[in-house]
Amino acid sequence: MKISWGIIIIAVFVFFAGGIGIMVGVSMSKNSDLVTENYYETQLKHQDKIYMMKRTNQLKDKVNLNIENEMLTIKYPDDFVSENISGKIYFYRAMDKKKDFTVDIHKDRKSIQEISTVKMDKGHWKIQIQWNASSKEYFYESDIFIN
Repeated sequence: MKISWGIIIIAVFVFFAGGIGIMVGVSMSKNSDLVTENYYETQLKHQDKIYMMKRTNQLKDKVNLNIENEMLTIKYPDDFVSENISGKIYFYRAMDKKKDFTVDIHKDRKSIQEISTVKMDKGHWKIQIQWNASSKEYFYESDIFIN
């Protein structure tokens, strides 16, 4: 039995179009909340964030994040061991903005804060830490992966 070239070309086209249709269907069913609710207001404050990041990068020590035994440990720079700092830690989940949450900064005497990851979904999270110390503002941003 011999199959003509016309049938082969049509079959390849049908499989290709079906594959594209499946990819479009799957990608449209996935939720990706990449934009914050107050997007324009957030963008206007972007220059302030750049100044805070520059100030943070000039510190002797850096913020250190470590995930172990279902705990996220945040070690703030040693510059702030003896200082009271205040601020917030923002957790962003790109796949579902309903999972986003905020935690207040409460460091111990060694400039360490621990946050449980038990209730956090597994996968990629973006963490933004914004804090005040000695009337100066600082900002740190990092990505983490919860297993």
